[in-house]
Amino acid sequence: MLDIKSLRTVEAIVVEAGKMAEETLAKDFKISEKTPGDLVTEIDHLVNDFLKDALHKFEPSYGWLSEETEEDPEWLNAPYTWVVDPIDGTNNMVKTAAIMYGDAEGTLREFCISVGLVDVSTGEPIMGVIYNPLDGQGGTLLSSLKGEGVFMNQKPYTHTAKTADPLRLIVSHGRAQKGLNVAMPIELVPCGSVAYRISSTVMGHGDVTMGIKKGGNPWDIAAAHAIALEAGFKFLDLWGADVRYTEVGQKIRGFMCMPASLEAEAKTLYEQIKPVANSL
Repeated sequence: MLDIKSLRTVEAIVVEAGKMAEETLAKDFKISEKTPGDLVTEIDHLVNDFLKDALHKFEPSYGWLSEETEEDPEWLNAPYTWVVDPIDGTNNMVKTAAIMYGDAEGTLREFCISVGLVDVSTGEPIMGVIYNPLDGQGGTLLSSLKGEGVFMNQKPYTHTAKTADPLRLIVSHGRAQKGLNVAMPIELVPCGSVAYRISSTVMGHGDVTMGIKKGGNPWDIAAAHAIALEAGFKFLDLWGADVRYTEVGQKIRGFMCMPASLEAEAKTLYEQIKPVANSL
């Protein structure tokens, strides 16, 4: 049975994985490319293996879907499936390591460990745990379980909606640097990891975030998606439909995440963004 005790167990596993990543970040870790510009590191694999082993021990009957593990279609036959990005924002993590240890200058980039749990019968994400080990004092842990609320660093958290004027759009650091020429008055808020951009929206660092690159992966968003839903947010694909995880090899048709009160503004903004940007 999934309950608060279950969530606390998963939180502890994710925090341990984050500490492992933070410690390895201080070493000469190996970096390679999956495709040009798409980095993967020794840390990604180390955290992936740790999470897979620890979460399987916690509940052996659950399926597994991760960026760093070849997809096993059997995850669709499990009652629930973990949907995991061991390091969401790998390129940002590598840049952060270079800045932290004197090889580059700039602002630290956000990355996080992202662990979601999907109810396979409905495709709905019902648990999310996001951990950024370098944010705040001792890291920032955002988590949720369906029906039990959202927690920040294990304390109950409620998003307080604010009037958006101008609308604060959370985007990648690269997009923030390039700017975004749209008619609607907006403020661009930079954030490095897709999962952490969604989480930051829930935490009130911005009002809206979206990914307009059709063909995204479930592990980039499932954990933060669960948290957003539990916080009462809207989380839709770019056709305005609810996002569900129901297929082997599934690609997500983009997304937008915002408080329900800002759904109309977010959709208007998306229509303006479409002609001028390929992705956020």
